[in-house]
Amino acid sequence: IDSTLLLSPDGNNDLIKSTGGVLYLKSNELSIQDNAGNQKLAIDTNILLDTAGIIVLDADNAGVIQLKDGGGHYGSFFTSSDSFNIQSNISDGDIIFKGNDGGSAITALTLDMSAAGKATFNAGATFGGTIDQTSPSAFITIESTSASQNSQLNITSTVGTWLIGQNSLQASTG
Repeated sequence: IDSTLLLSPDGNNDLIKSTGGVLYLKSNELSIQDNAGNQKLAIDTNILLDTAGIIVLDADNAGVIQLKDGGGHYGSFFTSSDSFNIQSNISDGDIIFKGNDGGSAITALTLDMSAAGKATFNAGATFGGTIDQTSPSAFITIESTSASQNSQLNITSTVGTWLIGQNSLQASTG
């Protein structure tokens, strides 16, 4: 049976109003449609989810939550093999972590998808363990992109410091 329910807003744009406090809906446009078996909520302006409690997104399909813009799928959150996954669906589209550092907008980390996920940290990185080489190559390469001829690498441990410069290697014990 095809049927249509048309609600006309009153002077306050109230479409549905419950005086018992259970439901209050105010909108300029709201449509819930059966779209080939999917329910769709379309709102022509911004939507605000505001609660004093917790907002829960619960998808029983590996937890897949798709992010779209104009219908184009650009990213997803999902679970796989007991892992939480963040996926960029844009070919070679980077994943960028941005933040606020003392009032200044910064890019803290960029994962370059056109380079198999190469990580670029804005201001360094700290590791709590070893840095492991997992590719077939037996080398770890540290490059400086600085135009300065005085680039150097300092390696400090509890037993001393190694200073590796352009054409030198110096060691001192602690």
